[in-house]
Amino acid sequence: TLPGTQRVLDAAKAYADELGYKGDPGGMGHWLNQAAKRDDAIGVLASFLVPFPSMASRMARAALRSTPGVGLLPAIRRGQPTKFDVVYDQAFGTAVASGITYWAFNGGITGSGPADQKQRQDMIDQGWQPNSTLVAGHYIPNRLFQRFQPMLDTAGELHDAAVRGDIAVAD
Repeated sequence: TLPGTQRVLDAAKAYADELGYKGDPGGMGHWLNQAAKRDDAIGVLASFLVPFPSMASRMARAALRSTPGVGLLPAIRRGQPTKFDVVYDQAFGTAVASGITYWAFNGGITGSGPADQKQRQDMIDQGWQPNSTLVAGHYIPNRLFQRFQPMLDTAGELHDAAVRGDIAVAD
């Protein structure tokens, strides 16, 4: 084999594992795993609220890396292999955030809705869904977009605040 080939292959496998949400879950993932193993109310809550703690930890880390500005913080940046990865994640996150902002302010992303529960229920009865993204005429819950959920939820809440001037307590 060529010099350095194994090192490149090992780095490629480690990066592929990270992209596939495999490998070390990190501190938060380990903590959630331990909490889910407890034989008390905290263990029950942890296992029901976060059924796959390692994946939740990796998704949160991926979301932070691509969130404009946040991904530049030293604690977040530390886990990325090269400066190129940092620049790429920030450029990608900025492009996504720009598109999300445009879509939200054209009514394509919803927040938690109005604070008035009757008005909110009337909107739901008419087909509106909170914390969702309108795709081809159908509302898709933001949580299905995984690493982009924090950006989608934020954009939806900003849209709600700009349009109505009030924000409901999140679901």
